[in-house]
Amino acid sequence: MLFALALIVIPGIFVNALQVLTLLVRPFSLPLFRKLNRELVNLHWPLLVWLIEGWAGVKLKLYGDKLPHNETMIGILNHRSDVDWMIGFALCGRKCVLGALKVIVKTAHLMIPVFGLMEYFVEFIFVKRNWQEDKAALEKGLLSLQTFPKPFWFIIFPEGTRYSQKRKEANQVWARENGKTPLEHVLWPRAKAFVMATQTLKGTVDAIYDATMIFEKEVGEEQRLLRGLEQLQVTFFDLLKGRGNTVVHFYVKR
Repeated sequence: MLFALALIVIPGIFVNALQVLTLLVRPFSLPLFRKLNRELVNLHWPLLVWLIEGWAGVKLKLYGDKLPHNETMIGILNHRSDVDWMIGFALCGRKCVLGALKVIVKTAHLMIPVFGLMEYFVEFIFVKRNWQEDKAALEKGLLSLQTFPKPFWFIIFPEGTRYSQKRKEANQVWARENGKTPLEHVLWPRAKAFVMATQTLKGTVDAIYDATMIFEKEVGEEQRLLRGLEQLQVTFFDLLKGRGNTVVHFYVKR
């Protein structure tokens, strides 16, 4: 665990220091500032791909439409665990777009050592899950993406929160009260950010990709699909300890 942690954190601190220095460039050339930060995270984030797939043994299996190497796209993804964002890194790493990844994440991510600063410098959009406060931040971030070098992937978790049995039940109550069909394995999405993104980035992105993921736990030779996150708690510390031992299935639709 300590070995994996050191391998992630120590190079990350070095990259953070270089990112701070790129602030000297930004007043004179925003394109150069963006290029430098893209390349800096491209030095570090492949370590996350190694942590997930090489160290922890998480396997990714993709079905449906092929994900592109050179398309600029909006991607929507369901939210199953605390490490979904890292699993997303592994997926993007296969398509060589790590440094061009943009995600809507909670402001709490800014407090994550090493990663929070990296996400800030590559222009992730940070929200508080309060529309009145988040609307301006989303507008600013999306307008900024209109001038961002292509290709890039802009990822949204439209459910807005991690799936759990308790949240599923509350979401089903809300669905019935609002005349909607209760969902079993995902939550009804919060559509405001997605609608704003599609309107603002119309003409910028090439396509929208809808991806649904589910975890499979391998126990000896037995494999079974898990329908509730409460049955499978994969955490960052599990990954550090090399205890992923999980297959993540992605179904992708363009």
